[in-house]
Amino acid sequence: MASAILDDSSSAFTYGGGAWTVSSLIQWYNGSSTYAAFAFTAGAGTLSVSFQGTSIAFFGNTPPVFNDSQVLIVSIDGGTPYNTTYSDPNPQSYRQWYQTPTLTDGQHTVLLSHVLGTALDYAVVTVGKDTPLGTNRIIVDNEDPSITYKGSWSRSIEEFDAGSLPDGFPYHNSTQRSSTPGDMFTFQFSGTSATLYGIMDWNRTGTLSAAYTLDNATTPQIYTISKSSPEYLNDDGQQSNFLFYSFDSIPAGNHTLVVNITACVNQTFIFDYLTYTPSFSSLATMPNLTTQTSSSSSTTSSPSTHLPIGGIVGGVLGGLALLFSVVATILVLRRNRSKKRKVDALPADAGK
Repeated sequence: MASAILDDSSSAFTYGGGAWTVSSLIQWYNGSSTYAAFAFTAGAGTLSVSFQGTSIAFFGNTPPVFNDSQVLIVSIDGGTPYNTTYSDPNPQSYRQWYQTPTLTDGQHTVLLSHVLGTALDYAVVTVGKDTPLGTNRIIVDNEDPSITYKGSWSRSIEEFDAGSLPDGFPYHNSTQRSSTPGDMFTFQFSGTSATLYGIMDWNRTGTLSAAYTLDNATTPQIYTISKSSPEYLNDDGQQSNFLFYSFDSIPAGNHTLVVNITACVNQTFIFDYLTYTPSFSSLATMPNLTTQTSSSSSTTSSPSTHLPIGGIVGGVLGGLALLFSVVATILVLRRNRSKKRKVDALPADAGK
């Protein structure tokens, strides 16, 4: 299963009910978020989206509590509208605030109404096997099995402290963290670009550095936070959707990306997700890079032989038993020869 990410600026979205406001802050994915600011005083907004796939989830800030602001009305493919809530125990917060039920793979339209101050940062579409991907970017969570970690990485489900903005949760509510130089992770993909995102803690002065290797070409990157950093002065806190590094306009085809932590001084590398532009048209035509890697490894490695432990133990015991038997036979034969020599050495009348 794979998912495509749609930014709030995508033409797939239609904003209605009034003039929606675009917020341009570093905390938003691609630097923007769209919200119905007018709804605080002049009625509710509407948001519709057309997509192809099996479901869609919306991410951004939930509205503050006033009147019935926590109620959202949903209609899917022109069906009967129904009420739902943002399921936010502590509004406002940054989170996934709604996801449709699983639908048949195909074209769908979702209409959200009674939108009171809610912000849309991005949406994630779950695509089916034959869903055309077009120019959409694939989003890969840090817990996706296609990512291989090496070292002392730890999974965290901590809420991030966004400073002056509402606190919230990373994509799919988890991150992978490490402060150990030499720790790394590897990801293989087939595409023409790749971008890595995480959380940057602007509250802590220090240095963080990493080396980004794509197909054996390495680019080092250093991130320094000081008391004169604008983000520190602006109380940006722990910035979500922080762009660690981006590989743009790379040749279409299969690639291997390796991220290696090189230094952590009073800082932690917090990895959330990555996105890439696929060079395949649908999941049905997506190369199975894991299988290719396994096949390649098996051809270049010498075959391993699995020896039966029981057989080995039995053989050893049997050999020992045979050895003891041979030794005992030799000792008996030696004794008999010795006795015979003594008898032969006696004089003929010794027994008389």
